[in-house]
Amino acid sequence: MQERSPPPKKSLNAQRHVGELHMSFSFTERSAADDDWYACCLPQPAFTEYDKPEDGLVDVASLDIFDIYCDMLKCKRICFQQLLRPFLCVVLFIMSWKKWTLSGSLLLWWWTCCMYPIVVLPSLPLWVATGIYVMRLEDFRNLVLIHQDTAPLDDEGFRQIAAFGDTKKMAGWLRRVLGELHGHVKGQEKLDLLSYAGLVYRSRKPLMAYSELKEQLLKKPWVTWKLTLGSKKQPAPGKRTAMQYCMEFGLNLPSKLGVVPPGVEGTLRWMEEPLELFKFVLENGVRLAQMPFDSAERKLARHIYAGCMASSIFLILMHMLSESRFAWVLCWGCSLFFGLVGTIVLCAKTSKLSLAVTYASAHFRLRELQKSRVAGYKEWAFFVEDS
Repeated sequence: MQERSPPPKKSLNAQRHVGELHMSFSFTERSAADDDWYACCLPQPAFTEYDKPEDGLVDVASLDIFDIYCDMLKCKRICFQQLLRPFLCVVLFIMSWKKWTLSGSLLLWWWTCCMYPIVVLPSLPLWVATGIYVMRLEDFRNLVLIHQDTAPLDDEGFRQIAAFGDTKKMAGWLRRVLGELHGHVKGQEKLDLLSYAGLVYRSRKPLMAYSELKEQLLKKPWVTWKLTLGSKKQPAPGKRTAMQYCMEFGLNLPSKLGVVPPGVEGTLRWMEEPLELFKFVLENGVRLAQMPFDSAERKLARHIYAGCMASSIFLILMHMLSESRFAWVLCWGCSLFFGLVGTIVLCAKTSKLSLAVTYASAHFRLRELQKSRVAGYKEWAFFVEDS
């Protein structure tokens, strides 16, 4: 049996056969406003667009609903995570008697106030100063405020949660780790997560690094994984909204969503500015409230300690004055003070008072301007030095 020799290679100058077709392709990038959806292998959501009403009573110009949604979520996070949760953590820390000196002192103070109610008001400023002082200590602050829902998702957070020695808290923190990896557990799988949470630490110390923990979680069969970037699986219908797509993958929300029905549009326009103002006040209020607890703000802390001490002494003196024969001075002083404050608050916006304030300020500015323009101007005085 003879072997078949390979066909000879054609030279470049070989004659082409009739019917041969030579084609060339050129790939160019297609730029569009919604390409992010295709890059993430996600189906672009369909939005319902409403036409502008003919009566023109409602302006349905584009609303930035995505910003309104983000503002609402931010206000929710601030209220729950930075205000309510720290307060509950402090209350639970005191009630659990993790620090016997603190809980015992509060219980003794409570018994004293029940026996001698006179000490309630003077002692409150002192407790405020004591609370600020102990919360400025980093170790004590971490011991009180660390929570499985707020601990960082890294080795430090792993160590902080393991220090509690609580399997339920570790399971709650692991649920957040799974959320970062786009996974979740449900149903009977929660028991598997709880069992696994008791195996990742021992003697209040983690048994592995955070990177190893994530690698193990990725291999667990009881974890249900969500849609991730690069996945070709389509998401289950109705599981997530367009808002959640944008929040999770950082995509730009299409502008068509800004056109809404007139009734909804009016409600959104009514709450847009108050919501923005509320978020601004909330953010700045929380920022200012956190300043006294910063270990670097020593000068501010000293001023607060001095103010609390002065307030306590003032309250003690007021009580002593109310029990003496000069109690009428305190009564008349309080009546005069609150009467003056109420009058100023209620009459601040009246037309005549506003006109008088405006006239006085304008007269003062005019007088200052004349003083600056007149050369050698001097204030009138009884005694004038000889020139």
